[in-house]
Amino acid sequence: MSVAKAKATRLVNAILSDRKSDEEMIRGSERLSAMKIRQLHVFLMLLLFGNVAFGQNAIQPGNNPIRLGASIVDHKYDWTLLVKDFRDAETSQPAAEITFQEMRYGRPPLLYLVFDVMLRNDRTSPRWFLLPSNLGSGHGLIGDKGGVDALQVFSPRGDGEAIIGRFLGTGGFQALLLPPHAEVRLRRFPISFWGELPADLQIEIVIANGLTIGDEKAESWFGVKALSNARANISEDAESVKRLVRSKRSRDNKEVVPVIDEDQRLHLSVSLESKRSGPQKAQRHLR
Repeated sequence: MSVAKAKATRLVNAILSDRKSDEEMIRGSERLSAMKIRQLHVFLMLLLFGNVAFGQNAIQPGNNPIRLGASIVDHKYDWTLLVKDFRDAETSQPAAEITFQEMRYGRPPLLYLVFDVMLRNDRTSPRWFLLPSNLGSGHGLIGDKGGVDALQVFSPRGDGEAIIGRFLGTGGFQALLLPPHAEVRLRRFPISFWGELPADLQIEIVIANGLTIGDEKAESWFGVKALSNARANISEDAESVKRLVRSKRSRDNKEVVPVIDEDQRLHLSVSLESKRSGPQKAQRHLR
């Protein structure tokens, strides 16, 4: 625990221990209002702990601020300590941006789509970013149903290194593990579509605290390294066969169910209009 958090915790514990006397003061005195009591505590805190920030949006640059709230309801006086590292809060930048790039036809009704994908992990710990492999008829949401029986790991070239895993099976998906405060751009990221293509494609991205395949952590499926660089800008095909670095199959080649420790589920609407009218971008923030 940081010094600021430790100070604040001790401070509020002391306040809570005096809550009963505070309530008696509020009920028994017409001269000392509840608001004055609250103002007194806030003043003392600001005086004693200058690196403690108050209010929902209170942030002091250069410090590790915390949130501290107070409430008074019908003469009941209560303090609530909301300790939050603001480095873990969402920023003004979106967690994901997707722009349609091009399309080529497979055997009907299959279409191969290519997207420019930007992923950002603004958290203070690694996060998995799970993207669909296939969309359209017969394909559900990530983790909704089905399992996986194999993994292909790709390491395409560019500025920095991105490690991309393609899990195969009836519940297949694509996965990247991003370190804290990472920004990874994949300029040619493939997603297959089955059926009649809409004007706007709905794409879901799952951000997860952890990912388990059967009884193993997903990291062990990737082998030596699963974590991408904190900064990467990849211009070549994200899943080029030439960049396949590892493959793994499940025991007995049977599908196992992925277990996703979900943090966020993002839903993006991506325009598939002709690029002659300009690339269309979709983005969504962490909530």
